[in-house]
Amino acid sequence: MIQKPFTGMFFLPAVLFLAACQSLGFFPAATPSPELTRRPVQISTATPDLKATLAAELQIAPSKLAGTQITFWQPLTGNSGEVITQLVNEFNQTNPYGIFVTLANYGSQSELAVAIQTAAGDDQELPEVIMTSIDQMQLWNDEIEPIVDLDPYIHQPGTGLTDGEISDLFPIFFDKVQPGVARLGIPGYRTGEVLFYNQTWAQELGFPYPPLTVNEFKEQACAAAKENATDKKKSNDGTGGWYIDAAWQSAVSWLNSFGFSQIPSGSDGTFTFSSPFVENAFKFIREISDQGCAWSGRQSDPTEYFSTRQALFYSGSLEKIESQLKTNVRLDSKDDWIPIAYPVENGLSGVLSDGLDFGIFSGDAKSQMSAWLFIKWMMNSTRHARLAAADTTFPISYSEVAALSALGEKNPQWQQALGLISQLKSAPRAKEWWIVRQILEDAFWKSLQPNVKPDEIPILLRELDATIYEVLNQ
Repeated sequence: MIQKPFTGMFFLPAVLFLAACQSLGFFPAATPSPELTRRPVQISTATPDLKATLAAELQIAPSKLAGTQITFWQPLTGNSGEVITQLVNEFNQTNPYGIFVTLANYGSQSELAVAIQTAAGDDQELPEVIMTSIDQMQLWNDEIEPIVDLDPYIHQPGTGLTDGEISDLFPIFFDKVQPGVARLGIPGYRTGEVLFYNQTWAQELGFPYPPLTVNEFKEQACAAAKENATDKKKSNDGTGGWYIDAAWQSAVSWLNSFGFSQIPSGSDGTFTFSSPFVENAFKFIREISDQGCAWSGRQSDPTEYFSTRQALFYSGSLEKIESQLKTNVRLDSKDDWIPIAYPVENGLSGVLSDGLDFGIFSGDAKSQMSAWLFIKWMMNSTRHARLAAADTTFPISYSEVAALSALGEKNPQWQQALGLISQLKSAPRAKEWWIVRQILEDAFWKSLQPNVKPDEIPILLRELDATIYEVLNQ
């Protein structure tokens, strides 16, 4: 799984840390699988003179790759990390090209970033294949080492993807690139930010359906908090409602809920969060916190709080599904629960999609082609389905949904999450986002602290913009 970052730094430590780095809709419960309409296959009729048009690195024949050794660095941990290791071993034993991949596993994206930065600073060899977020990849492409444009490899006859394989990928994960813009990554791992929702408890509180609007969310959260405050147990006083999560994924999801659908950045690389949309989102979360309808506890993992009815909602990525199921069994909770989209102020809700891409650092022709053939092998729907099943994350293609039918039958929560694919909104992809998201996270956490008054939130947002500008322009 992708490790969520720790939240709660003050602005000054965050700035110093980042500067140092830079210097280097409602769905019923357990619904059947949604109809996912496959894109029509676009069959090309062009017959170009390949030898005349192919770049030199694309003309290398797979038969010439025997004995080529490449390295692959990746940050997934837990079940998904184990599956990655298994797949790499299988590739080494079965691939017909004679390519051998050496795998290096890191504990998080941050650890991987430090390793790349260190290797580049010490003039050590960089890995041929990487797996990281696209914003991080763009940053490395500009500041460390060029990353290969994958489009020529994708569309190369014979060694590339067929028209059918391309049309099989979900458009939200494999979008078109603008002319003249390189495709630095191809989807390797996709998750989504959702709210975990206790249906059984909500229905006992008088709410037959999950909340669609932020007002409905507040009503249900406050009802849960009131229930815990007025029952006969003292141990659960001060709990109920939403378990506060200040991670950037949660912050961006709430911004989207209030109409802040895009993270704006100017041509000079500036980001602007000082807006009525962001102000309303921050004030809403602060209001429900002050009213006791949102709370935080000593445990950073909310799964036990959720199982014991100390939280009606909590924020989390799809990887939490399996963990929550196991916790409910361990604590003997019989409540039904599902992942739902964040509520909205008005309009249609969306689900933040985040994840990792495969990419290739620039190298010689044999290394690049070997790296591409390895990535293509990993993206096979049957093999990639094992990676999605490991952490109950999103499949990346229509064929993969079919390969995961058994998972849907035994895991209704994952089946429910699958129905959210049509509502996905991709996380920001700008290279600066790797830094900006950490400063946003800090501001979101700070807005909930007692020493910041609600009417000071506009000032906090102006400080947020100023801090981002300072860090990005020093």
